Amino acid sequence: MADLARTLVILKYGGMHSGMKPFKLNAVLYVRNLLAHKYLRSYRRSFHFSLDSLKEWMLPVTAARLSENLPDQEKERLVMLVKHHIENNALK
Repeated sequence: MADLARTLVILKYGGMHSGMKPFKLNAVLYVRNLLAHKYLRSYRRSFHFSLDSLKEWMLPVTAARLSENLPDQEKERLVMLVKHHIENNALK
């Protein structure tokens, strides 16, 4: 499950060229989200698991990714994602 969570984090939030024009950036984000969705759907066909079990892995995998040598812009997005996970889990 950790491998799936890591792949989804990289697909959705992996480094992007900072000088990208808005149209191209939106197109890349759309394609990334589409790939992540298709990958998850394909993975779920082969391995049966609940989305809640996947969600449980998202926070530790995202936090672990911050220890890697990443561009500042990607780290900022990941920090925001970690904060989002913490805030949502605190409400439960």
